[in-house]
Amino acid sequence: MDIIPIAARAMTKAEAQMASSGYRIEHSFTPVDEFDRIRNAGKGYLTPMLSPEENDFCESEYSWITVLKGDATVGCLGLRRFSLGDEAFSDFWTRTMNRHYGSTASRVVRHTSPILDRDMSNNSVYFGDLFVNKDAAGFKLFRHLVFYAIGYATLKWQPDCLFAFITQKNYDRGIKSAFNFTVSLPGVVEWKANGFDRHSSEVCIALPKNHAKSVLEKPKPL
Repeated sequence: MDIIPIAARAMTKAEAQMASSGYRIEHSFTPVDEFDRIRNAGKGYLTPMLSPEENDFCESEYSWITVLKGDATVGCLGLRRFSLGDEAFSDFWTRTMNRHYGSTASRVVRHTSPILDRDMSNNSVYFGDLFVNKDAAGFKLFRHLVFYAIGYATLKWQPDCLFAFITQKNYDRGIKSAFNFTVSLPGVVEWKANGFDRHSSEVCIALPKNHAKSVLEKPKPL
């Protein structure tokens, strides 16, 4: 079966589960306005990859998913699509991270492993700045939001791969399982100490397109 109807059903299921607890989903393509809402929810920053202060975005490559309860924003997740053509993902990531966190004179990423090029090909979607307010439903809402986003990103972009970077601490806490991502690649970006709380111990987690269908059909329990 084609993955598009499967993705649509997954979104509907996750949205219904959130609605049963009083939450609703909104989408935004105006990141400056969305940043104000996110700050009001308790998340005081956005990472450079998704910050409107660091990038110019268009709807075809970018989306915010926010979770509200009443009028209050209680959760969010940013998605950004990369269409790299023939450029290797490892080259792109090294160049982009050095621009965001360093300068033309100061390279803060020593190396990005070419192992990422295997799955992060021409059409990949980055998941970042995931946040759930501590007063919301915590881990359960986290899982519903990410599962909804997998369906949404699949429906919107039909990507070759979805991916995120998480700290070793969060990986050890089981965050990969909450994402329903199937691939773990630890230590693939070698960072210098840079004061931005980015570390070589970070783990890249990913969901390649050849795994996405089975995850959307039979996710881990929500």
